[in-house]
Amino acid sequence: MRCAFLLVSLVGCSLSSRGAQIDVDIDYTRTNLTSAGELPYEPSGAFTVTTTVTITDPDLDVKTMTPMRATVAIVEDMIVSGAITSATVTLAPDLGRPGVLSAPAALAWPSGGCVHVRVIVAGVTDTIEVPLAAPKFAVSYGPGRQNGSSATIPMCLQASATAGTASVHLERATFAGTSATDQNLTLTVGPCVGSFPMVVPAPIDVRSHAPFGVTTSSIDFVISAANPNAAIEPQRIDTNPNIAPVGLAFTAPANGGGFAPGAIVELAVAATSAGAPARNVPITFQTSPEVVVIPQSTVTDASGVATASFPMPDLTGGSLVVGASSGSTTATITLDNTP
Repeated sequence: MRCAFLLVSLVGCSLSSRGAQIDVDIDYTRTNLTSAGELPYEPSGAFTVTTTVTITDPDLDVKTMTPMRATVAIVEDMIVSGAITSATVTLAPDLGRPGVLSAPAALAWPSGGCVHVRVIVAGVTDTIEVPLAAPKFAVSYGPGRQNGSSATIPMCLQASATAGTASVHLERATFAGTSATDQNLTLTVGPCVGSFPMVVPAPIDVRSHAPFGVTTSSIDFVISAANPNAAIEPQRIDTNPNIAPVGLAFTAPANGGGFAPGAIVELAVAATSAGAPARNVPITFQTSPEVVVIPQSTVTDASGVATASFPMPDLTGGSLVVGASSGSTTATITLDNTP
C-alpha cells in the first residue's frame, strides 16, 4: 500500500490559559529515500519520527517552560512481530531556532510498508503516514569454475537494507568450502565490488551487499534470503548460474559448409552441461581470417543455443575457421567458398 506522504502542520493550538499559540509539525526524515520515495530499510525496520513545536507567542521563553512531552505511537490493526510501536519523548529547545522545541522518537516496523504514526503533544493529536521500504534482495554472480561434476560460483547478495545481516538458505547447493546450506551474512554498505555481471531478479535499490560463494552440481539452484526479525517470508531467488559448459558444438550447415562470397552465413552453437541444454551461457565468436560477426558476444537461449551471422568473405582458395568459446571451452567449424 502506497502512502499519501502527508506532512502534518497544525496551527493555533492553545498551550496555556494565556492563550499562547503554537505550531506543531510531525514528520520523518526525507533524505536518502528510495526511487519509490520510501525510507530505506534499516536493521529490524527502525525509523524515526520527529515532533517539532514552534512557540508563536513572543512573551514565552522555551528555555524556562515546563518540559513538553509528546506521545508517539504506531496505530495499525495488526502489529507485526518485533515492532517497536510507541515512545514518549521530551521536547528540547532547538538552540539554532529561537522558540522551537523538538524531539525524535525511535520506532520500528520490521515488515516495511505504509505505517500510520499518531502523535499527541500540547493538546494536539494527529496521524501521519510513513512509507517504509520492505526488505528486498537480488543476487549477482560471476562465471562459475567447473570442478569435476560440480562447480564453484562467486556470488554477491544485494540488499535494500542499509546494513545488518541476512539469513541465507540454499537449495541444491552448499556454501563454498563447507557442507552448510544456511549462513548469516554480514551486509556491508554499498553495492557489490568486482565482476558480477548477471543479476536476478530485476535490480533493486542496493544499499548493502555481502559476497559469498556456492558449490553445486545442479545447473540451477534456489537462494532464500531474509533480514532477521523482518516479519516477512524469506525471498526466494531462482538462480541459473553462469558455469562454463561441459561441451560446445556447432550445428553443421545444411549445405555442408560451402558458401559463395557475400552470402550471409548463419551458424548455431549448442551448449550442454551434465548432458542437458545450458541456458544463459555467455558465448563469444571469433573467426580466422577476421570477419564481422553479429553478435560477437551473446548468451544461449532456453534451449542452450546461441546464433550468429556474418557475410562470407572471398577466401581465394582458403578456408574460414569460426570459433565459439565460453570460459575455457571452445568449439570450431571450418567453412569454404563454393566452387
